[in-house]
Amino acid sequence: MRKVTTSGTEIRFIDLCAGMGGFHLALSQAQASGARRRKRVERRLRFRCVLASELDPELRELYVQNFPEVRDSYQQLYPPSSTALTPGLDDLYEDGELQRVHGDLRSLVDVETRQLKTWRDGSPIVPEHDLLCAGFPCQPFSKSGAQRGFDDLNGTVFGMLSVIVRERRPRWLLLENVGNFEQHDKGNTWATVQSVLDELGYDFRATTHVGSKGGGLGLLSPHQLGFPHHRERFFLVAQLRDFAPLPETRHPFPLTSRSMARPERHGQKMGARAAARLRGILEHSERVSPRASRDGGRLRADRLHCVQHWNSLLQKIREHEDRVLADPSLPSFRPLPSFPIWGYELDPWNHYPAQSNPRPLLADPKALVGVRREMLREIRSKAWWRPLAEPAGERAFLAEQPGVAGVARWTAEWPRYASSRDVWPSWKRRFIERSREWGEKLWTLLEPGWLRDWMDVLATMPASHQKLEWNCRGEELDLWQHILQFRPSGLRVKRFKHVPALVALTTTQIPIVPRQFVVKGEAPGRHLLEEEALQLQGFPREWAVPSSRSRAFKAFGNAVHVGLVAEVVLSWLLEQDGPYDAEGRQLVLPAPAPPLPPRPVEAGRVDEQDRASLEAHSSEPDSPIPPARRAATAPKSGSSPPLPIASRRVP
Repeated sequence: MRKVTTSGTEIRFIDLCAGMGGFHLALSQAQASGARRRKRVERRLRFRCVLASELDPELRELYVQNFPEVRDSYQQLYPPSSTALTPGLDDLYEDGELQRVHGDLRSLVDVETRQLKTWRDGSPIVPEHDLLCAGFPCQPFSKSGAQRGFDDLNGTVFGMLSVIVRERRPRWLLLENVGNFEQHDKGNTWATVQSVLDELGYDFRATTHVGSKGGGLGLLSPHQLGFPHHRERFFLVAQLRDFAPLPETRHPFPLTSRSMARPERHGQKMGARAAARLRGILEHSERVSPRASRDGGRLRADRLHCVQHWNSLLQKIREHEDRVLADPSLPSFRPLPSFPIWGYELDPWNHYPAQSNPRPLLADPKALVGVRREMLREIRSKAWWRPLAEPAGERAFLAEQPGVAGVARWTAEWPRYASSRDVWPSWKRRFIERSREWGEKLWTLLEPGWLRDWMDVLATMPASHQKLEWNCRGEELDLWQHILQFRPSGLRVKRFKHVPALVALTTTQIPIVPRQFVVKGEAPGRHLLEEEALQLQGFPREWAVPSSRSRAFKAFGNAVHVGLVAEVVLSWLLEQDGPYDAEGRQLVLPAPAPPLPPRPVEAGRVDEQDRASLEAHSSEPDSPIPPARRAATAPKSGSSPPLPIASRRVP
């Protein structure tokens, strides 16, 4: 039996699907923070990594560079003399020096027998440990997963994690996944995970979406704690039931009831803190690395043109609002729409029947001739109509009385969302109607000739550049003062305090931030630099990262936020009744729990689908929250989401 005392508690952990080592660094930060809090809480933790596993070859090497202390653990637990003779482990060392941590989880787990692989003496390669950390990917289980439990996991990353848990019985589990994890595969994946954890003997708490089954109250995101990064994620903490059940009345997540008693005040405070942190990060980069911030962050010409074009419209609106200040009787544009503005719908000469799906109308061009003529008559009856407002040049055909040929040219201009969809959802119709209503206001309040020229230029841009998502209600009407992100859904504009989630799948969505210092001949905004993205995820700016920009941002997009995980650990293991008694002074830990008996499996039985699903276990690109869920998961402006907690405890 091993005693845990206030003078120090060593918790051995393994870091699986380790990526850039976010869990490891978070535990180190929690350890340091716990030591600083000793005056308030007489507890102190020490964490020691006894195994790390990552599929990406470059990240395996960088892990050793960033955590040189793992060399001592590896020399003791995985000596070169043993690993050189063990398949899957024979590349850890070169000339007796540790070069990289473990790779494929299959070097640790036999997916065919569903047991841990062993050394020659029969002992498992995975050492005893107290805490298992993993940011595992979403992978579908069978539709009967919630009923079959552990039997359904063969060939998945969570299945391999479950084998480790079953045979090594760590006291605590800390898992992270993408925000829509509980909704993955229509909820089947999450149901299976819950069933397996219950079967393995663990109590757990997990974050769940607002409004989900069981009364979910929200996900965890760094912005809730004052970090300048908005990145909603699923977290789960679990505790071996035979060791110490999770308390019912206290929670393991770092949003206290005190901070949530006044969510608006808490959100404003955290928002101000995030903006100050973000400004400090950007200013430091531009002072220390002026050339990198100038050259490495430069926008492509087409994107610069897009931002400047939309900004010219906002400038016209600002000029109108100045006139409103002098004459309050004039109608105002404020507030700017918070719904997505679809630029194609702003031009009345582009309009098509939108009350229902317009696609079936394409089958009868003759009937469309009458429809089009009536629409043109209605446009010219508007009070704002002027000859200068009508399309000219290459787009003049939109204003001409159409025949069948003219209708064909008109319908060929329809956007894909209008001409190629079998369904016509109500949310799409609302966006179209609102964009058209706002376009009517533009034509009424702005000079029609100028607006005609603006519309004609917009029509030449890619479809995604013709959409604007303004998420800065009440803020200054200048795109360069905010955070921008080019997305398939359009140009998104966010307040200068929370950078949107970094996306692992592509570098085309790297956020654009305002330059803190004017650079002659350069745009007022630039893309984030690698060192800035690192700090947004809670890593120090000198952290070793992949050699190429695309691989670096992929790693950033898959990483956990260090500061957020550190606070989870502190709230769970330090502030709660983790490895301590009610007084927080001393606790006798029992000997490690014996492994559960392995499930029988037919030798050699691994489905091809299961085998293929192993290939991506290192990390997974962000999965977008389905549109129907976004409204439920998004926090209200100026506020922070309520305490995210869901739980299951079996007597």
